[in-house]
Amino acid sequence: MKKFISVLIVTILILSFMVTVPTFAEGATYIKDSVIKITLKMPNVVGAITGIEGILNFDEGLDYVEDSFTTPHISDMFFNPSESSITFNSSALENYDLGEDKVVFSVNFALTKDFTELPVTAEITDAYRVEGTLFIDIDTNSLFTVEVISVPEQPTNPTDETSSTVTTEPSSDAQATKPSSETQPTEISSETQPTEASFETQTTEPSSETKPTEVSSETQSTETSSETNATEPTETQTTETTQPATKAPSLTATKKSIAAAGTFTLGVKNKGTSKVTYTSSDKKVIKVTSKGVVTGLMSGKATITVKVGTKKLTCKVTVTNNPIIKKGSKALSSAVYKVKKGKTLTFNIYRKVASINNVYSSSKKTIARVTSKNNVTKFTIKGYKVGSATVSVKINGVKTYKIKIKVVK
Repeated sequence: MKKFISVLIVTILILSFMVTVPTFAEGATYIKDSVIKITLKMPNVVGAITGIEGILNFDEGLDYVEDSFTTPHISDMFFNPSESSITFNSSALENYDLGEDKVVFSVNFALTKDFTELPVTAEITDAYRVEGTLFIDIDTNSLFTVEVISVPEQPTNPTDETSSTVTTEPSSDAQATKPSSETQPTEISSETQPTEASFETQTTEPSSETKPTEVSSETQSTETSSETNATEPTETQTTETTQPATKAPSLTATKKSIAAAGTFTLGVKNKGTSKVTYTSSDKKVIKVTSKGVVTGLMSGKATITVKVGTKKLTCKVTVTNNPIIKKGSKALSSAVYKVKKGKTLTFNIYRKVASINNVYSSSKKTIARVTSKNNVTKFTIKGYKVGSATVSVKINGVKTYKIKIKVVK
């Protein structure tokens, strides 16, 4: 009976190891720790494009991968973590072709949790082409594809190896134990001894004592083996996490030149678990987000200070030009622009940051004023009655242009 109980205990231990093996979450379409690639296309676009803008929204649980926004066409991308969105914009001075693939942009996200449905939406809000002085609207219908470019490693592999080891070793030992137990009660020696009862008592007691000892020793060795296997990855992980801490934090760039509305991401190397904050020395020249996305606003120089824990790092940024306004292909001048009563004039804005709205004002709204939305890259001024007025347009929140308007009959 003791022998049977010992074997039963070993069997239960084996089964318990096998039952507790972790598995992936079932039903997840996009698994935690995977990286997905979002590609936005304009399948119906015909001809060249001058300007394009839009927005990409994503659910909480997606982490934008730094420097993963790739496209030959989008000049400005603004990441807004508070609203879980990315706005994109391009207003080129020359027309460009999307090519046969019709790709507008692609961007990568790391998943911090499982998703059973698609966690991203994207749309193009405006697209147009300029031919001479004419603005031609382009079909903004778009589609996007989701590609899983990396998945986490199967976490059950180490456990499976341990459980297979645990299963194999005790089973072979148990089988080896049975022949010895069968050999001992064969009672060959009992035939040679005159007192069978007393000899059987002697052989039974050592046998019963030996069996639990063998099983317990096997169990201990098995547990020790499993503990050793469990501690080895832990030691490796500890080594990996402590290595970066030995290196001092640094920036991906210490000097940068960009155009107005241009962006780049200022990353931090070897930051470990330290808190990172970004500040701009001149918010009229550049702005920087909590994720390190830097945007040029107008011509000038400014310094980004990055605080990593208690350490301060700096990056000097030069914005090489200003946002501009053009009437057709000519830059805005101090000339007076005439418009007939009830008619409109159209102006183009270049190097506008998509996430910053235009601000319009008029010295005499009853004579002339802007009738367009605040987030556009082209706007119209309408003449209401005969007279003169000055219309002001502030771009990127920092640069103001004044346009002299004369309304005639």
